[in-house]
Amino acid sequence: MRYERFQAMGTWVELIVPDDQWREGVQDTVKSTILDLEGLLSRFRSDSELWQINHNPGRWVSVSRKTMEVLQLAKRTFEETAGFFNPCLAGVLESIGYDVSFDEIDASRDGARPVVELPYIPPAECPYELDIHESRVWLQPGYKLDLGGIAKSWIVQQAAQVVMAKQLYQFVLNGGGDMICHGQNGDKPWSVSIADPFHPEQSLLTLQVANLAVCTSGTYRRKWKQDGRWVHHIIDPFLGCPVETDIISCTVIHPDIVQAEVQAKVALMLGADEACAWLQGVKGSDWIIVRQTGEVIQSWKS
Repeated sequence: MRYERFQAMGTWVELIVPDDQWREGVQDTVKSTILDLEGLLSRFRSDSELWQINHNPGRWVSVSRKTMEVLQLAKRTFEETAGFFNPCLAGVLESIGYDVSFDEIDASRDGARPVVELPYIPPAECPYELDIHESRVWLQPGYKLDLGGIAKSWIVQQAAQVVMAKQLYQFVLNGGGDMICHGQNGDKPWSVSIADPFHPEQSLLTLQVANLAVCTSGTYRRKWKQDGRWVHHIIDPFLGCPVETDIISCTVIHPDIVQAEVQAKVALMLGADEACAWLQGVKGSDWIIVRQTGEVIQSWKS
């Protein structure tokens, strides 16, 4: 088995390919594709297009075709989820200390941060406009974009398309828990371990998947101290603070990685009972939910 690993998007990216399927140079192409797209969409880099949008509210900002594609997708997802997915929460994240990339956050850091003006009022509509013909975006003053809830899976999807363009159809591409399992591992499905959120170095269970995406969202990894208490990066879009939920981890298995990532995050915010009812109505999805109590609820049968 060929295994390549590198850092990007504030996490580890992994490419796994059976030895007999390997194509020379594919790892360099995957890495350059991911780093290029991250360079467009990072809110932490002053040379990114997203940074330009966030620092020019109330003005039209020209963007590339790729950035426009993600902004369209984020806006549509905001509407489809009735605001549960909100790409305009960067100001909230900054107010609780997520103002640098996560690998720069010191988990022990506990200082005063700027606060979001109260009361927090969630937007009724996605607060940016798109001019598709001119490829430009207008952000409403008072908001900042954070596309992390959808951009990571979208970038993995773009990189997977690059892999397939090299006639490589059996591989796993994993971006920090958002993964595409394309084809099979030889004549068998891919084995995907789901981490135990209470003991992340251990596996809770193992899935056998082929031609599916697997995405996990949880409150147990990306967390840090703020004003004497632990906070995490999953924000309640209606209250403007880290979501309080009885779910510690939600994994969604779906043919489309972007849908899987969005569904995992929305389900986590809904809480276990509402999430199960909601996911049952979503075509093509299976899920594994871990409650804060340790109870595991799943639809997946492998």
